[in-house]
Amino acid sequence: MSEPALRAVLVAAALVVVIGAVVVGRWWQRHRAGRIPLDLSGVEGRVIFFSDTACVRCDAVRDLLTALDSEFTEIAHGGGRFGEIGVDAVPLLVVRDDDGTVTAQIGGVPSSARLRRALRGGGVAAW
Repeated sequence: MSEPALRAVLVAAALVVVIGAVVVGRWWQRHRAGRIPLDLSGVEGRVIFFSDTACVRCDAVRDLLTALDSEFTEIAHGGGRFGEIGVDAVPLLVVRDDDGTVTAQIGGVPSSARLRRALRGGGVAAW
């Protein structure tokens, strides 16, 4: 194999590695929110929405919850409450059942179908 061809193969391999790392990193960011141990003692509500006032993605989640006529408790960033609870990224949705057991924890903006499944799973919605 000629030197230019070898360089092209090495550059292509490096690009594949970099793109793979970016894809895996983004996947990890989206899914790690589902693994955060939260201390929800003293937090009322079956659907809890952690947000920030300057967060466009939080606005999208709020709009989605409103469009589905879902009652939710919103806790906005500030006042040190996020640190006490264990929230380190927004938007974050938590759905609990009647007993207070967390049935879903969704980081980011969920699809309408995913949010509906989460709400049904917690017994919050009938549809």
